[in-house]
Amino acid sequence: MESRSSKGNDRTGIKWLSDTFPHLLTLVLGTIVMGLCRWWLAPIYLLISFLGLLWFLTHICPYCGAYDSPSCPSGYGLLSARLVARKKGSFRKAFLTNIWSVALEWFIPLITGIVFLVISFDLVLLVLLGLFVIVSFVVLPLTTRKKGCANCPQRKNCPWQGK
Repeated sequence: MESRSSKGNDRTGIKWLSDTFPHLLTLVLGTIVMGLCRWWLAPIYLLISFLGLLWFLTHICPYCGAYDSPSCPSGYGLLSARLVARKKGSFRKAFLTNIWSVALEWFIPLITGIVFLVISFDLVLLVLLGLFVIVSFVVLPLTTRKKGCANCPQRKNCPWQGK
């Protein structure tokens, strides 16, 4: 017999996965696109993405109102608290100054894929690059705003969501 708390954790895990799925799919498709260009670009892309996430956790999250809180929709606030102490200052400024660290995940495969399509057209690369663009530039922002941002305690002070 399961306890109530474990059921609650299962639902939280499922919600986190549904909220995070477009981001994970962006990483998977970006890795495939990079690997189709040159196999050795795939692990480099994953490393850059990991370092970008680490930068995000250490340079944006510590300024967020959801830092070290389960109210953070992505769960990054809890991860960040394990890495660095809370920082004083403007979340908005930290976000605008450091968001490039995550934007690399979108633009590196896009630019690399386009360059390789120009050099040597490949239909499979074109299709996967198209899927990558749809997921990363359309689906991910829409689902983030609808799901994650809608319940984020930082939304009023966020450059993407705030007024």
